Amino acid sequence: MAEGAPTADDAGEVGEAGPVGSAPRLIAPLSTSTVTSRTPTLRWALPAGAGTEGVIVDLCQDRACSRMLTSFTATGTSAKVPTTLPSGVVFWRLRTVAQSAPGGGFSPTWQFTVGRRSAPVDTSWGSTLDVNGDGLADVVVGADAANDYAGAAYLYLSGASGLRTPPQVLPLPPKASNFGGVVGSAGDVDGDGFGDLLVAGGTAGAAYVYLGGPSGISVTPQTIAGPSADGFLFGSSAASAGDVDGDGYGDLIVGAYSHDSYSGAAYLYRGGPGGLTGSPLVLLDPDMTPEQDEFGATVASAGDVNGDGYGDLAISSFIGSPDMSGPVYVYLGGPSGPSTAPSDRLDVTAFHVSVADTNGDGYADVLASEDGGHAIDVFLGGPSGPTTTPQVLDVGGIPMTGSYGASVAGAGDVDGDGFEDVLAGGYTGNVAFLFRGGASGPDPTPLTLADPGSSPNDTFGLAVAGAWDVDGDGFDDVLVGAPGMTLQVGRAYLFFGSPSGPRTPPTVLQDPANGQLDLFGDALQ
Repeated sequence: MAEGAPTADDAGEVGEAGPVGSAPRLIAPLSTSTVTSRTPTLRWALPAGAGTEGVIVDLCQDRACSRMLTSFTATGTSAKVPTTLPSGVVFWRLRTVAQSAPGGGFSPTWQFTVGRRSAPVDTSWGSTLDVNGDGLADVVVGADAANDYAGAAYLYLSGASGLRTPPQVLPLPPKASNFGGVVGSAGDVDGDGFGDLLVAGGTAGAAYVYLGGPSGISVTPQTIAGPSADGFLFGSSAASAGDVDGDGYGDLIVGAYSHDSYSGAAYLYRGGPGGLTGSPLVLLDPDMTPEQDEFGATVASAGDVNGDGYGDLAISSFIGSPDMSGPVYVYLGGPSGPSTAPSDRLDVTAFHVSVADTNGDGYADVLASEDGGHAIDVFLGGPSGPTTTPQVLDVGGIPMTGSYGASVAGAGDVDGDGFEDVLAGGYTGNVAFLFRGGASGPDPTPLTLADPGSSPNDTFGLAVAGAWDVDGDGFDDVLVGAPGMTLQVGRAYLFFGSPSGPRTPPTVLQDPANGQLDLFGDALQ
């Protein structure tokens, strides 16, 4: 466990203990996260009144634990897995030794993803969208201009052969506006072991979290309303925050870039046994100038950039002030959550922000797409946080004026070499690029994903996302949106991973409503 992470002695303080005789409560790695070691450290809190007899740890290939990988006994509130785990999704659960009789005292079953190599740093970060806990990543696609701009969102559950169709259509919340403009994983905000779904939108004034379960998501979401009547464009950006305080519950970050005359703000909501709870931590524009910085235009988990075991945040100012640099601010997590002051300022004209461990060192790296700069900046993580001088990924020889760098995402490990990759796209040009990770960071020469569509105006690459492993073959998959901007029906394309990179042809997802200008594919994961 990295220096500064919660220890076995304090693990029981991060959440309420259960009643005497109840099962231990799992703490880390957070369910649906990715671990950086093939022998990861597991943490839990013991129930009140538990003796010193220890716990039994089960690690399995399936949620029911009918296919056991290993089982061992541990004392205290943490243990390192004694055997090397296979790559892929691993499920785990606990019970006290006193409750080892059949049928007694199991904790909820959690899951994490194991990579193909162990990094020097033993931590975890990120979240896979797996709402029914079957170990296969699910896909969500937004269409925020559908239904006369009320919006729409579609959830595709996965199976061994890929995505199941037709998708589940999420009911529109009351007074919805641009619903589906933001979609993705919310992590596991209630600690039940199932991934939760996040949907928000550009002018909705709210964010919605759908709790996962054995049958998929709840029909009725938990609504996170904006802090005022006008909403401050609350929900124009939103993302899983990981676990910023190490309590074993996923947290959520929501941006509101028009707050206070467009100076902007971001709101951090903590997870708990019933989901998101309590008043948010409000993060304001660190420059505190009267300029229209639009702080919170993009919010994202920064993974664990310093390897201390706590989730970190990345928040961008779209315009930037006072020097118009449009910086990205990094907020480091800790036992009490992040400070209201950022730890780092990364000077880049950022349009989108994402995260990946591109050099396999166990520290998450911050990815920032340059607005109009035609490049992706990669700030490598390290024990002191991200570097301030980025590695620049550019494809200047390709004619994509005004477009390249509009979208960026951590792609997971598409080619299965143990290093995470970077996916980038643009407004026009109808092309996307995959930069493969390596020991020194991303390879500056990308693989090119050409537009499978027939129209030059379908905006292929406007949105990109890592889909993780949809079909369970051990290779992560990627999504590219083509929402269409000129009376077209939008599409999304799922490219499956392979040793040589994304396979073609991709699986085509077309707007189920077949609506022109619905902008299906404008947001996806």
